[in-house]
Amino acid sequence: MASKKHILKTYQGRIFIDFLVHEEPVDSILILEGFPSSCEHSEQIRFLYNKGYNVFWPHYPGSFQSKGYFLDKNPVKEFSGLIKKLGKGELISLWDLSRTRFGIKRLFIFASSFSGAIAMGIAASVDIDGLVLFSPVLDYYRHNENGDEQDLDQLVRFIKRAYKNLYRIKWNSLKRRITSFKECDPEEYTKRVKAPILVLHDPRDR
Repeated sequence: MASKKHILKTYQGRIFIDFLVHEEPVDSILILEGFPSSCEHSEQIRFLYNKGYNVFWPHYPGSFQSKGYFLDKNPVKEFSGLIKKLGKGELISLWDLSRTRFGIKRLFIFASSFSGAIAMGIAASVDIDGLVLFSPVLDYYRHNENGDEQDLDQLVRFIKRAYKNLYRIKWNSLKRRITSFKECDPEEYTKRVKAPILVLHDPRDR
């Protein structure tokens, strides 16, 4: 039968993480969510766990239970640091403060939409074994330059109104904010990413 284990929860620095891990070393998946997202991912985490993976689902600083303000610091550097900490193979469960130990054979990043360029920047900064990108925004510099893609400034205005208690945001332009981090520039990351990449993208998704 599929496991119904409780999702474990922890903090690493400012980042709140939902996770499930196996006792023996296995391939592992770090999931970077879209913007906006949901704080409830139990079904997806259990599905991947039951397929034999360790699963780590961090929430961006400034969102949900994570501390700080959204994108107030470089997300590539923060998540690259998180990956290095995961390599130590130990997290503290917030339920009972017990030490949960695990081993990572290979590490894959799954990232959707908003997180595409950030995931590429991470892959250019630390060693990972593969990327799976779902309808990713890979180039914020050129996004919507023809006026046929989503208006990201309107998206931010909507999120500030509809998700005001879930995202703490101090800026108005997502495009300007992301492009302030050079690691998210395709001119930077395409030269350095060595991991294999699988991109899943519906051409109607803009």
